[in-house]
Amino acid sequence: MSENSPDRPTWDEYWARVGSEDFLAAKNLLELSSIRNDAEQWLEWHQDKQFDDDGNPAGWSDPHPTLDWDAWVADYEETGRGWSSTEHRLFRIVAALVASDERPFPMRETLGYLGSWETEVWRVLVNWGTGGNNREYPGRSTVVPRH
Repeated sequence: MSENSPDRPTWDEYWARVGSEDFLAAKNLLELSSIRNDAEQWLEWHQDKQFDDDGNPAGWSDPHPTLDWDAWVADYEETGRGWSSTEHRLFRIVAALVASDERPFPMRETLGYLGSWETEVWRVLVNWGTGGNNREYPGRSTVVPRH
């Protein structure tokens, strides 16, 4: 990294490079709550080793932002968080979308008790589940709030 690089990339710098529908759904869910601030602590600059055509080391790539999702999830499981029960439920959904292992969660106990975030969580998940990417194009269905 250069001496002028900030210690940690910004939230927007990281997400500008992400195209995965799963991760973009997780982003929208994180932005419903202050757990986003917790996830941001796992942003870091990363460089990849570069190799020439013969397979010899040839330097490093330019720095790019990453978020160590697996480390964030593992840290949550190891140390816990002082969040509300609803934030813990939201975390379970996000972790199921971003963790590299299969991460089931109890649907009724998680999706059924999201309080004031319920409609927005379902909008994000329906968009994701019906082929939308939560950025440029919507899914095949939309959630209409009840009046």
